[in-house]
Amino acid sequence: ALAEQHLKSLLPNNSYRKIETYFKQARQTLSAKDKSKLRRWTQKVRVFPRGQPLQMATIRKDIEQVIYEALLSDTKVRVLYRKRYATVSSEYIISPLGLVSRNAVHYLVCAVDHDPGSIRYLPLHRFTKAVDLYEPAEIPEEFSLDSYLETNPLGFLRSVDPVNLEVIFSAEAAYHLSETPLNKTQSITQTRDGRVRIKATVADTSELRFWILGFGSSAEVVRPASLRKELSETSKEMNKVYTS
Repeated sequence: ALAEQHLKSLLPNNSYRKIETYFKQARQTLSAKDKSKLRRWTQKVRVFPRGQPLQMATIRKDIEQVIYEALLSDTKVRVLYRKRYATVSSEYIISPLGLVSRNAVHYLVCAVDHDPGSIRYLPLHRFTKAVDLYEPAEIPEEFSLDSYLETNPLGFLRSVDPVNLEVIFSAEAAYHLSETPLNKTQSITQTRDGRVRIKATVADTSELRFWILGFGSSAEVVRPASLRKELSETSKEMNKVYTS
C-alpha cells in the first residue's frame, strides 16, 4: 500500500495495470484479521517533504500517458510546451531520457531534436499536447540519468561551475549538518565565538541561495565573495520591504 502511493504517479498506465493486481492482493492480505498489525503499519508511516508543502502541479492524464509510454519504449514525441510566463506553446520533437519527481513537480529529462547536444529538464505540467511518433529516440551516447543529475541539479543552475562554499552558522543552525551533511566534501570546524564553520563544494543554484536565506541571521556566507555580496544586497532589499 505504501509503495502503491508513490508508484502510481510515476509509472505508465499500462505498466501500472500490470502490477495493480499485486497491490490489490496486498490490500486483501492486510485486511485479514491476523494481519491487523501490518495493516496498521500503513497508518503509521508517512513520507514528508522538506520545506513548505505544496500541492502537486496538475498534469493532463492523456499527455502523461503518452510521455511515460514513450519514455518506456524509447521513442520520440512531438509536443507543445509552454515556457514559463509564455502565453502560447511552442512545438518541439523530443527524445525522453528520464523522469524526475521533485517536491510537487515531475520533470522530464529529454533531448530536443533541433539541439541534440543540449539535454533539458521540462516540467510535465507545462506540456499542452503530446503525440508519440513511434520513431527511435535519439539517446546521447553513454547517457546516465544519475550522472546528469550530479552535474545538473534541478535547482535552477546559475553556473555550470560548482562553488567552494564557506558559511558560518550559529551552533543551533549548524547541528543538522553534522547529521545530514551537504555532501562528501563537507567539513565542520568550530569558530572562536562558538559558531560553526561549514565548507563544501556545491552546485551553484538558486536553491542554494533560498536555503541559506532561510537561516536568516543564523548563517553568514564567507566565500565565495560574489555570493556574500549578492546575499548582502538581497538582505538590504528585504530590509527595505519590511521597514517601508
